Amino acid sequence: MKEIFTFFLILTGLSASPQTPVTGLVLGDLPQGPQPLPGASVYWSGTTVGAATASDGTFSLTPPASWPARL
Repeated sequence: MKEIFTFFLILTGLSASPQTPVTGLVLGDLPQGPQPLPGASVYWSGTTVGAATASDGTFSLTPPASWPARL
C-alpha cells in the first residue's frame, strides 16, 4: 500500500546575504507525528539546482539566481 503524507519545510537564512546558503528541515506528517525525511529532494522551482536532505531531514542550498524564488 502506498503511503500518502504531507511534508513541511522549515527554512532559515532567507534574510541573509546572497552568498549565505538557504537551509531548512523537511518533516513528513506521518501517523506517529512529524518526522524528519532523510533523502528527500529539494529543488528551486524551474531549475535543476537542488539537494537531498541528510539523515536528520536538514538541507542546504545555494541561493537562487534571483528572488523571489520557490522550492
